[in-house]
Amino acid sequence: NGQEQEISFSIDVVRRYFEYLDLLGFVDHVGYEWFSKRPVSLVPPNHAAANVLKAIIKTVDPFCPHINQIIKDELLTRLDKNDINKVLKWDTECY
Repeated sequence: NGQEQEISFSIDVVRRYFEYLDLLGFVDHVGYEWFSKRPVSLVPPNHAAANVLKAIIKTVDPFCPHINQIIKDELLTRLDKNDINKVLKWDTECY
């Protein structure tokens, strides 16, 4: 059981990382696949979401066990409607 939880936790971390990349515009998500058709860049295509995420990250405790939920809740109060819809799908989609 402990091993299953560890694997699940690892998958959740990687999934959330790709969800952030999607929100920032670096990748797109269709079904079970993440991909990018954009040129490689360190500048987030979605500048507005990047600025919001950066501001939120500065205010949260990185060691808080609920950091992802705190960031998600803050994103839902600060993003525009299109980006909010992406965030709402994070915990409802099956990977």
